[in-house]
Amino acid sequence: MKELFKEHFAKLFVFLLVGSVIYCNDKWKESDIEMNKETTIAKITNKGRKNRVSYTFRYDGKWISGNDSGNGKAQVGEYYSVHFDRTNPKNSDIILGKKSINPLTLIDQGVDIQGTVKKIGYRSNTYVDLYISYQYDKETFEFRTRKHVDSLPCGKVPDCENASITLKISDYFPELNHLYFESHDRSKLRRELKLKFE
Repeated sequence: MKELFKEHFAKLFVFLLVGSVIYCNDKWKESDIEMNKETTIAKITNKGRKNRVSYTFRYDGKWISGNDSGNGKAQVGEYYSVHFDRTNPKNSDIILGKKSINPLTLIDQGVDIQGTVKKIGYRSNTYVDLYISYQYDKETFEFRTRKHVDSLPCGKVPDCENASITLKISDYFPELNHLYFESHDRSKLRRELKLKFE
């Protein structure tokens, strides 16, 4: 009986010790975040077992990765607020509320920059594909948008080759821009966003 007690006591002791270390680490992490707290927006990049989520955010021109326990509703590709320790940005805590943040809101609150039409794809007599490139904070981004020939951001079709155009982008996630979502063939995506964030 004593041997059985010793065996179980050792397992219980190890379990309690590990649990205490994890609890203390979490409390120290929270304390450091509160002392040097900054808030920004993070994007969920992966969802693992037990709803753990991985996410990325930008701080001081760098991409920072983090992971945290999630909730069942958070999905890959969604945006949420994140608190982090500005002296150690890897020490962060994502705030998974009831609703994620609308990417169109992030764009509306963003900045205007200049992009360049690198190529034109002729889809039909009425629609063309514009392949656009732009730089932000030393990163290059490229995307395609399909526009009616009467509503091109660069004027008439012949004027669009290598034309400079104004884009509204999110400064949290510079790959988000208004022309991507305005593309004629992304009407379903726009409807889904409207329903989700009404």
